[in-house]
Amino acid sequence: MNFDGVTLFGGFGIRAFDSEVWFINNSTMDGAEGHGIRAEDTELHVINSTIRNSGNRGVIMIGGSLNFSGSTSEDNGGNGVELRSGARGSLNGNNSDNVIERNANGVVVVTNAVAAIFGENLIQDNRGSGVQVTAGGWASIFSQSIEIGLRRVLITRNRFTGLFVSADAGASVSGGETEISDNNAGGVFVGSVSRLQFSGPNNTIKNNGGFGVEAQWNSAVFLGSTAITGNADGGALIIRGAVSQFFGDISGNGGPSISCDETALVTGDLTGIKNIDCRRIERETGPPRGGTFHAPDGP
Repeated sequence: MNFDGVTLFGGFGIRAFDSEVWFINNSTMDGAEGHGIRAEDTELHVINSTIRNSGNRGVIMIGGSLNFSGSTSEDNGGNGVELRSGARGSLNGNNSDNVIERNANGVVVVTNAVAAIFGENLIQDNRGSGVQVTAGGWASIFSQSIEIGLRRVLITRNRFTGLFVSADAGASVSGGETEISDNNAGGVFVGSVSRLQFSGPNNTIKNNGGFGVEAQWNSAVFLGSTAITGNADGGALIIRGAVSQFFGDISGNGGPSISCDETALVTGDLTGIKNIDCRRIERETGPPRGGTFHAPDGP
């Protein structure tokens, strides 16, 4: 099924409930009463198209696969792009920008769905989180330099957190140059037995309200080559059995660089990181004894 150069106003949007391959190219869905596009167990390509002003989600995939490339989902009553029930999706911004803005949440990955968000993706001004991964979902986020230049993921100015990962879910941020900034309630939240890994050079979590990174409820966080700076309440909050490993600059935040409760564990290269308020620190390098962190009991 092909839609090319089509404009739809109002109505029920597009519904794809069969196993065909659907292409929506250079088209606009504006003001659908429910979802802009709902697809179930099918292969859907949304290319250079716009979904806006839907009463519910912009795009929802239930199973099946999604290629969302050079497209916009904005001003929808529900989430901008949602993958659920084992759906597989790519938000491909390598050739043209994707924009996900002013929705309930920007991108939602839930119930064992998997998303790859790569290239130039602007996820901003959503009423909840920029990217939300829960209930066994997994998201891979990566920026990269290609022939036309740097193509990066920017998650910014969302009213809740930039990246929210919880309920046995996971996410990886790789490739370098990804930025999570100016989100109202914090940069990154990881909880409820979930995992998060940052790798690659020059990732930044900055200028968020709340903490740059908050990890709790037995979650695990690895932050490599990631700068955490300018966040209102502090760099990182590690509590309730969470484990975190840091390899990057944490400075210039409104509270401690790293703060913990007695159940949390912090490890990694803490060299040069000041104002650490944690009892359980396992490290080969880090601030000298007698610094501003709480040393473990014993010699």
